[in-house]
Amino acid sequence: MNMRYSRLKKRRKKKRYAKLFLIALLILGILYVVSAGKLGKFVSRLVSPIINQKGNSDGTDEVSKAEPILTVPEDKLDSKGGDEKDTSKVTKNIKANSLSMFTIQMSAFTDEKNANEFAKQLQSKGGAGYVLNDEFHRVLAVGFQKEEDAKKVKEQLKADGIESHVYPISSSGADMKITAVKANIDAIQSAYGMWEEKYVALEKVIRDLDSDVIPAADACGQMEKIKKEMVRKRDELKAMNAKQDNNAVLSGLVSLYESGIKSFDGILSQNSSDKVAISSKIKYTHIEMVMRYKEYMAQIAK
Repeated sequence: MNMRYSRLKKRRKKKRYAKLFLIALLILGILYVVSAGKLGKFVSRLVSPIINQKGNSDGTDEVSKAEPILTVPEDKLDSKGGDEKDTSKVTKNIKANSLSMFTIQMSAFTDEKNANEFAKQLQSKGGAGYVLNDEFHRVLAVGFQKEEDAKKVKEQLKADGIESHVYPISSSGADMKITAVKANIDAIQSAYGMWEEKYVALEKVIRDLDSDVIPAADACGQMEKIKKEMVRKRDELKAMNAKQDNNAVLSGLVSLYESGIKSFDGILSQNSSDKVAISSKIKYTHIEMVMRYKEYMAQIAK
């Protein structure tokens, strides 16, 4: 009798454990659906709190840093060959503005693999899914030039039960004194101006696309136009750089533009009717433009 009772007791325990296991699975399933729903919902909140705002501030006054002053030796930007009229040199000061961005950080990980997996989930919902690696692996969803815009999005996400943080990114600018032919100086100055101009333009495209002001195909058309302008500028810079010896300012600009062109190719490789994929890629490129510029400025300031 004792032996039978013991067996019955064991069977009852097994059934109870099985029930508990099924309940645990059910709870996990519910939590997954809820979290997935929130992840999908948050994307619609990335720009909606600021869609009705008029005007577009460049936001560069929000994060200010002292800009290094660079003096480029005369022979570094001298023109070799060409028409006689092109060889007269002038000395000019040119300025590369600082850039800043206020991003929405959805999470930060100590493990890079986990960050990359979460970033992919974010991208599948239309977020940038940009992983910024510093002391943590930060997963960023979108970036804004104005801090107040980022804060509005953060508060809206909080109201929807989604935690996020505003994480600022800033790059220094530079003041440079250059002696060279005027055409070369103007080309470098316009390259800095174009990079900033396209960076600003991307935020408007993101807002228009996510708020259905424009379809994905039109956004791709704007990306194609920007890419063509960047290719022309890259080719102009490459031609100048071919006549130079180890010019960090110029060779760095060529590399900067080549990285930008590659990013725009990534956008244009997507199906032009896939709004989610296009939006994700543009947001990613928007953040990447600031990060690449930051790396370039650090390089030439060495």
